[in-house]
Amino acid sequence: MAKQVGLLKLRGAIGGITYYKTRHGYLARESSRIDVERVATDPVFQRTREHASEFGRCVRYGALLVRAFKSVVLNASDGKVGNRMTQRMFKAKNADFKSAPGFRNCIDGDLGFVEDFEFNDRSSFACVFGAPVLTTIDRTSGIVSFSVASFLASKVVFAPTGGTHFKIISAVAAVDFDAGTFEISSTETAALLLNSIDSVAVHHLHSVLSVHPLFLVVGISFHQEMEGNFTALNGGLHNAFRIVAIA
Repeated sequence: MAKQVGLLKLRGAIGGITYYKTRHGYLARESSRIDVERVATDPVFQRTREHASEFGRCVRYGALLVRAFKSVVLNASDGKVGNRMTQRMFKAKNADFKSAPGFRNCIDGDLGFVEDFEFNDRSSFACVFGAPVLTTIDRTSGIVSFSVASFLASKVVFAPTGGTHFKIISAVAAVDFDAGTFEISSTETAALLLNSIDSVAVHHLHSVLSVHPLFLVVGISFHQEMEGNFTALNGGLHNAFRIVAIA
């Protein structure tokens, strides 16, 4: 291993030599490169190819699921939602014990690892909405229901400062991971007053008849009323959406 001397402290590769910094100073070594074709064909890299194939599948499946709900959670997802979803998909894939190495996937694994996923890591649905929710998914009829018994907003909704109203949203997506397509149904309540003295109840019905996995997302969005106009509070920073049921 060569050590760099002189005034020029190089970093990077030049002419087959890689220059880099360590705690021992600036060093140089011959660049090494694994041929791409060798990685793709050499039996030595079989396990590497298997892991790469499975990881790529987790990334694609996770990205598709996030995209399915993009129109619903547009103002309520953080910058790392894709990475966090990939991690959940990876756990789901690891539960696939019947597929051969390199072909393991979340469908034959356990999609339960995706349940309770929060689209906004800055605001958890369970933390801002304290009322119990009821959900049912009937695969035969394709009917998915979401309901909340009568509640008083001032008691169960923990709103950020500046909010005057809120909406409860639910959405169901049927996702075909192999084809890379999805079908979605969504609905929301009217803008409800945060400090209302009247109790309200929520009941949403969705019809999504599909043979593919179904994902039910519920959420809450906060708004500020000014002169009769509603605007998203802080650009949706405090909005929260969670996957509450999968079938």
